[in-house]
Amino acid sequence: MTRILPTLPTVPTLSIAFMAITAVVSILLPIALIIIVKKKAGGKLKNVFIGAATFVLFALILESLVLKLVLNAAGIDTSAGREAALKEHLAFLAIVGGLAAGLFEEVGRYLAMRFVMKKPLLKENSLMYGLGHGGIEAILSCGVTYVSNVVISLLINSGDAERLFKNVPTSMIDQSMETIEPLWSSSSVTFLLPGLERISAIMIHICLSYIVYRAVKDSNIKLLIAAIFIHAAIDGVLVVVAQFVPQIATELILLAVVLVLAFFTLKAYKSEQPLVEEPSEPSPRGEGVSEADG
Repeated sequence: MTRILPTLPTVPTLSIAFMAITAVVSILLPIALIIIVKKKAGGKLKNVFIGAATFVLFALILESLVLKLVLNAAGIDTSAGREAALKEHLAFLAIVGGLAAGLFEEVGRYLAMRFVMKKPLLKENSLMYGLGHGGIEAILSCGVTYVSNVVISLLINSGDAERLFKNVPTSMIDQSMETIEPLWSSSSVTFLLPGLERISAIMIHICLSYIVYRAVKDSNIKLLIAAIFIHAAIDGVLVVVAQFVPQIATELILLAVVLVLAFFTLKAYKSEQPLVEEPSEPSPRGEGVSEADG
């Protein structure tokens, strides 16, 4: 029996273009920055992979697991969606979510730099670590999604939507339609803003990586605490702000905060004295000189 599928509206060309830009920013920007930092500053590529692996372990696995346990213990049901939960428990989710991100990601960063990265720690490698951490987050949380959005949109506009529902049970078609409906119903600029957010997020991770690097290098635990607080404050405050102002305003506020953080981080980075090896002590005069040489 042939299934009759609903006719889908056309996805605006501008929306597809903005989806593509966000996908490129999320995937290619981190790669470009890694190449530039490696070439200009001499950072080691392996620190990118250390940063990426640490993010996956501490943020995607440990943080997600603990946060889920905390929410269950608090009796907060997120099955109806994140937005519904935020409306009911905004303050709690902002504080707990922010602290969870700050604690797990910054402590993970600290442990990786102290015990995994090669000594002596070099400031350029903190940048490479930050690009690995922020880069893999951008690719997994945004890049993959937006590549998929572009592909789906092109299929819809080509009239080949049947391929989208080929393996979808008839009873689930309406639900699948609701999932992709924002592609044609949302404002085009909506698809550009996640790209801006990823730029800000990558900058944050570079800055925080440098702060934590200094915490390890200078044996200054206060800097680790500062990194945790900065991360938690940015995440928590933005969750609250996003509930009261348009998305574009939220992203511009985030960008402004990040630019201030980047200014002071860059200033500290440039003022840091390069690591200089201690000169070896000269050997006593005449030591190792044969009598024939004398």
